[in-house]
Amino acid sequence: MELLSTSTHIYLRRGHHCISFSRSDSALVYEPPPLDLLKKATLIDSYVFFLGVIRIFGYNFPLVCKPAVPAISLIDVASPDARHISPHPPLGDGTLCYPLRIDTIIVLHASTVDKYIHFLLHNAVADVCRQCYIDISRHFTPDDAYCWNRHLYPSQITSTEQIPRLRLEAVVQECMAFMFSGFYEQWMIGPSSHLSIRMERCIDNTGHRYFNRGINSFGYTANTARVRLYYNNTLIYTLFRGSLPLTFTQPPTYRFTPAILLPDGAHKEQGLLQFNTLLQRHVDLLLGNLVTADAQILIINLLKNDTDLLHDPTNACEKSSPETADERALTAFFTESIRKTTSLRHKNTLSVKLINYDIHRHSSAEHNRLAEDIAKDTVLIHSTEDGSTSPEFVQKCYPRINCLDCVDRTTLFQTILLQKVLKSYMQSKALKQINCEHAIQSMSFACGEICSYSYMNAPPQKRLANLRRSGVCIRQIDVLYDVCNALFRYINNRYTQQINTYNSSIFNNQSMTYQADVLACLNLPTILIIATWTAIICDVLCGCLKTSLPQVLRLCAIGTIIVLTLLIVVFSSKSSRWCSTHQQTQ
Repeated sequence: MELLSTSTHIYLRRGHHCISFSRSDSALVYEPPPLDLLKKATLIDSYVFFLGVIRIFGYNFPLVCKPAVPAISLIDVASPDARHISPHPPLGDGTLCYPLRIDTIIVLHASTVDKYIHFLLHNAVADVCRQCYIDISRHFTPDDAYCWNRHLYPSQITSTEQIPRLRLEAVVQECMAFMFSGFYEQWMIGPSSHLSIRMERCIDNTGHRYFNRGINSFGYTANTARVRLYYNNTLIYTLFRGSLPLTFTQPPTYRFTPAILLPDGAHKEQGLLQFNTLLQRHVDLLLGNLVTADAQILIINLLKNDTDLLHDPTNACEKSSPETADERALTAFFTESIRKTTSLRHKNTLSVKLINYDIHRHSSAEHNRLAEDIAKDTVLIHSTEDGSTSPEFVQKCYPRINCLDCVDRTTLFQTILLQKVLKSYMQSKALKQINCEHAIQSMSFACGEICSYSYMNAPPQKRLANLRRSGVCIRQIDVLYDVCNALFRYINNRYTQQINTYNSSIFNNQSMTYQADVLACLNLPTILIIATWTAIICDVLCGCLKTSLPQVLRLCAIGTIIVLTLLIVVFSSKSSRWCSTHQQTQ
């Protein structure tokens, strides 16, 4: 991007997109490039990257970085020497590493910001962000509602009161520590207690997203994150989430998660080596937490094509045999990896269990039931004999949630699971559960957005594209849901509020739109109800009238247009009435 400056604003421009930063009040705005103003602007640098925003004391501090080496995108791909060029030296095993090393980080600030605050923030950035990398394929555009402001980490300090310097440094550094490698947020739930969620991932893999979703030719795990839940400073629970199915027999019908096929013949040894490298990197990430003896990994695949086979008790033997083989193979591999990387005196074993769960076609009650079962199976509560101390809360199993096709519902499931775990922890410690569920909802959804969208630059995907049709209009319902949901989120995120606020409202069946925006995006539940009933009527009429589907759809479309017209008229009258009442009140 280009970094330009005027007397009132600083501009970041890339193509037809522009981010303006006000020098007076630190306001950040997406807007078309103001060509007249940019002609008079001073070019500060023609080659920078926008990292994100930190917000403290009510001010925005955009971060812009300078890479240490020229971007690989400037190299002619057709050149015969292009494949020999790497942005920085390869890793120890000879694997090329494509993220660019950051040389300089520029902290933009408004002219009214206190110099002391800027000094502390600048030092924290310089101290924490050494040896960081950025992926050149990650771009921020106005139409990318998921990427904008996903690096926004608000601190708990909201005023410019006199605060000890060490406390301010600790807050800023804690936020910056997760700027490039994950997510951090903290909620106060009482006078002396708080909850926090931290998400970490390997920096080398940050920003990578491959079409095969999860593995590249070198065996990197492109999307594996570790999510930790803390009560005060005590680690309560750890889970892993990603898009890589750690199974040897992956059904080949998944669109984004193809089968792990080990080649035969001359390339068999190379294929096995790459797959072992892939799993070894995942083991290295897991070993940071798996310090207890006889730990377990619970792999949860949240989408499965052959759901009927999985839930059919008559075919239990057929469905369990491939998973059992995978469990044995993975258990043997992890155990061998631990044996090589830990002391021989600690004979730990790491067993692997698999769960395939169709999260699309189950009710919220079943989601809660499964999450509660997983919470009970993964946590061990030791009761004390004398009762003098509180029971010990120990995690014995570490779940890994695979986002095979649906990141939103995966975040929802992650949220429910963390809520169940926290409830169990609070009960075991006899603590008051005040505002805990709301805090988990907000933090988990914000973490899910960052985990799923910011680093992978992932667009909305068809939720049921690979499931078997159980009705003639299943795909139509899903397409309508995707379109309406994406439109609703874009408008909400662009004009009214942050995206995680809308996500949290799903739990309470609330619509977070404002009255003035009703005509712009209507109401998501209303649109879904109309679309669902239209699909049901089409399905029924096709069977009863024995009429072709296009004719029935034409009739239902006319009816839908009439209903929407009436709704717009009603909403318009309500909006005008509300505006007039509001003006009279003022």
